[in-house]
Amino acid sequence: MKRVAIFALFLIIASGALFAEATFQLDVTITHMSSTPEGLLIMINKPVPDNCIGTAYGWLLIPQNDTAMISAAFFAFEREKTISIYTSGIGRSGFGEINQLDLGGPHNK
Repeated sequence: MKRVAIFALFLIIASGALFAEATFQLDVTITHMSSTPEGLLIMINKPVPDNCIGTAYGWLLIPQNDTAMISAAFFAFEREKTISIYTSGIGRSGFGEINQLDLGGPHNK
């Protein structure tokens, strides 16, 4: 009976991890850029985070008012640097929205 309880607890914990929604993608490079009135659109060399699946054509949006993040994206694109992105899901624009762009850390080159 104790083994069954432990196994059941393991399944509950594991199933929670399986349904956790990813909100980031590490070690990506920007492959394409475009601009719209809403901001800067980027495409990356890996799949979009889970909360952005279904974003129009795979584009991710950096909102226009996030000028520091847009500058960092141009820097990374120009130098072909790897970055990490963190997203807040698909916004009103229909695109997955980036809320943080990380150029540093041990996972970025």
